[in-house]
Amino acid sequence: MTLRDVFMTFAHTSTASAGLVLVYGLITIKHQKSIFRLLLLLVLISFAADITSIVFSRTGFSSTWPISNSYHFLQYWIISAIYYTLIPNRKFRVLVYVLLIVFSGCYLFLISDIEKFKTLLSLPRTISSVSFIVYSIVYYYTIITAKELRSLKGNKEFYLNSTFFLFFSSIFIIYLVSEYLRSSPYKSYHPYLWMVHNTFSIAKNCMFGFIFFLNTKK
Repeated sequence: MTLRDVFMTFAHTSTASAGLVLVYGLITIKHQKSIFRLLLLLVLISFAADITSIVFSRTGFSSTWPISNSYHFLQYWIISAIYYTLIPNRKFRVLVYVLLIVFSGCYLFLISDIEKFKTLLSLPRTISSVSFIVYSIVYYYTIITAKELRSLKGNKEFYLNSTFFLFFSSIFIIYLVSEYLRSSPYKSYHPYLWMVHNTFSIAKNCMFGFIFFLNTKK
């Protein structure tokens, strides 16, 4: 088995995990309140982007990065909407608006060059990872300083926030290392980073499925 075969196995497993979670989420959608329906929408878009990328790569398209770049743009807006709902604090919501403007402006500026749009847009990904890490920390601070501390056992919002925190903290490090590896003598190791990335994606999807399951319990 070649390195490419291993890489594609991880990629397909990540896509399959998103597909399974999507199906389960749709089956149990009546049990999911608005914030988790946004999460379900995120899983739907993620799965659709993965499937489209696989189809395009097998039909001879030179690059599937435009699909990935478009997904990350939508992902930013959806997760921002989730945190906007999750943390009803005026100052925090102003921060969300400001970062949405910064992220969208950066993204639109970069895609104005069509050739750049056909490559990995690392800057918007970095902005999104940092934004969601900050949002996660704000949420932790919010629940710690609340007048009444809720039990964390079975707290779906807490599990969701922790999933985002761990995932985006991990891939932020991956993006930083990726930039270094692509221009270093060790660039042959670069594909391994994306295997690690897909492993974290599988774990993230499993947590989403677990959260959807918890929402079905009284």
